[in-house]
Amino acid sequence: MKKKTGVASIFVVIMFLLFSVVFLLIGIFGKIGTDTFIASAEKTDAIITEIETYTERDSDGDRHTRHRVYVEYYVNGVRYNAKLNHYDSSMREGKTVDVYYDPANPAKIMSDNSVVFIIFICIGGAFALVTIAVAVALVISKRKHNNLIKNGTAYTGTIIDVRVITNIRVNGRHPYRADCEVINPLTQERFLFSSQNVYKDIRNMIGAPVVVYMDDNNPANHYVDIDRAIEDFNTNTGVVDYRY
Repeated sequence: MKKKTGVASIFVVIMFLLFSVVFLLIGIFGKIGTDTFIASAEKTDAIITEIETYTERDSDGDRHTRHRVYVEYYVNGVRYNAKLNHYDSSMREGKTVDVYYDPANPAKIMSDNSVVFIIFICIGGAFALVTIAVAVALVISKRKHNNLIKNGTAYTGTIIDVRVITNIRVNGRHPYRADCEVINPLTQERFLFSSQNVYKDIRNMIGAPVVVYMDDNNPANHYVDIDRAIEDFNTNTGVVDYRY
């Protein structure tokens, strides 16, 4: 069960990493391609002659509205018609826009949409920072848990509630968090703790025992071993649950 929680954490990091890489690659190569073309191109005015609207489905089956923009422009008195390489909501048929054309092949044009690629780079960079933050947090949390297991005091508590964390969603699923009660057998002092998030429905575990490792000098420094509790619960009920 601990492996499942570890896999879920690694999955989150990989997802953020993939998003950052995809956005960064689109932004960087798009910006390089645009700048390289414009560096050797000539600029001219073009008239938008048609904006074609169509819909297409993405990999999830959702429909999205897309646009194709066609322009007309002149180079050395010769009229050309071509499709523009991007669309934005300010475009209208009959509007004049700046385009860049290849002097050796005037039919090849491009608009300067560097801002779009800069936005992609910024988004990719943000995802990369989040990925680093998540990875660092996971490493720190793992070290803290291992230290508490090794040096803390183990108390057996009881799960008194399970909450669905609705403000978090990973791969379309909300995580669960167990609230538990621990009573120090020597002092009878009562403590309330919450587990880390798990992506398994544990609402049927209310009332089940759970081990909490605690720093007696600083109870705020603790670790609820919810993975072990899940494993023990499945063993005791005779049901070994491998669902994820």
